[in-house]
Amino acid sequence: MARPVAAAASIDINASPERTRAASLALDPVRIVRAQGLLPGVRAVSGQRGAWSAEGQMRVLTLTDGATAEETLLALEPGGYRYRIAGFTGPFARLASHAEARFEAAPRGEGTRLSWTYEFHPKGAVSAAILSFLVDGWWNAFMEAALTRLKDEIERA
Repeated sequence: MARPVAAAASIDINASPERTRAASLALDPVRIVRAQGLLPGVRAVSGQRGAWSAEGQMRVLTLTDGATAEETLLALEPGGYRYRIAGFTGPFARLASHAEARFEAAPRGEGTRLSWTYEFHPKGAVSAAILSFLVDGWWNAFMEAALTRLKDEIERA
C-alpha cells in the first residue's frame, strides 16, 4: 500500500481562535474552494441538513469539472475539526481511495493561526506519484488561496 500524500497550509487571522474555528466550520465551500490550475473548485453542496456541526454528518460536493465527492465530518475538537472526503468520481476516483483533512485554530499573538492539513490515501504507487505531483505543483497553492478567501470573510464579519 502506498504511503499517504500530505499537504498543509496556514494563515494568520485577526480574530479569536473561537471565532475562527466557528467560521471555518461554517464556511461555504462554493465561495471558498474555487478552481485553480488543474484543480476544480466546489460548484454545489447537497445533502446537508442544517449547520455543518455534528460528527458523522455527510454532504456531497459537486465540483466544477462535474465530479463529486462525499464529505463526512469525523470529529469536532476544541481547536478545530477533522473530516473525510471519499466516494470520488472523476479523475480523483482513480488516484485516491479517500482523503482526511483537518482545520485547527490556535492562538497566535492577538489573533489566530488557522492551519489546514490534507492527507490523500493513494490507490497505489503510480497514484501516489501523480498525487505527489499535483500536491507539490498545485494543491498547496489551492489551499492557500482558499484560506485567504476564508480569512477575508472572517475579518470582514
